[in-house]
Amino acid sequence: MNEQFESICIKAIDAVLSQKYSMDEYSLNGNKESSVCLDRMADNWIVYEFEHGVRFDLVRYDTIIEACFEMIRRMCGKNEVYKMKTDFCTRLFLDSKLTA
Repeated sequence: MNEQFESICIKAIDAVLSQKYSMDEYSLNGNKESSVCLDRMADNWIVYEFEHGVRFDLVRYDTIIEACFEMIRRMCGKNEVYKMKTDFCTRLFLDSKLTA
């Protein structure tokens, strides 16, 4: 995927997560203490938790969309996941149309 689309995804996931969570609870650009983190690693996207300088529960994804869904899953309770994924996809669609 191209950098413009990845930037749109980052903006969309931030908009969705920031409605309910403090920026202290997640990071969209790498390590942040006591947070769920999203980062780029070579040709993959990784999602992990970071505590005391250590990454754990690291999962690798081929696409940023999959990684964003994993961020939502980790941040939300079961009842919220569907709504948050829907909000993310809606924002992604709207932001994509604005840049087209």
